[in-house]
Amino acid sequence: MKKIAITTFFAGVIVVATHAQDVIVTTKAEKIEAKVTEIDIDVVRYKQYDFQDGPTFIIKKLDIDFIVYQNGQVVVFEQQKLIEELQKRLSELEEKKGGE
Repeated sequence: MKKIAITTFFAGVIVVATHAQDVIVTTKAEKIEAKVTEIDIDVVRYKQYDFQDGPTFIIKKLDIDFIVYQNGQVVVFEQQKLIEELQKRLSELEEKKGGE
């Protein structure tokens, strides 16, 4: 009985481990199952979870709402959008000031 319980436990752990991946949620509410490999200043690089030997994909941070890592940690990219929006408005104001 003890042997069955231990076997069942490890089988459950293996199933959970094989389904553990990062999930990128885009601003269009698309979910991308991936393995995030790098977060750069303006882009995120990732591999498709079911094809990690394949090509590296790149997505702009502006197109990402958040990433849920396989360990449960969540990274939200709202601040990035806010900063870029403020920079855009600042540039517009500077252009208007230069035109006066």
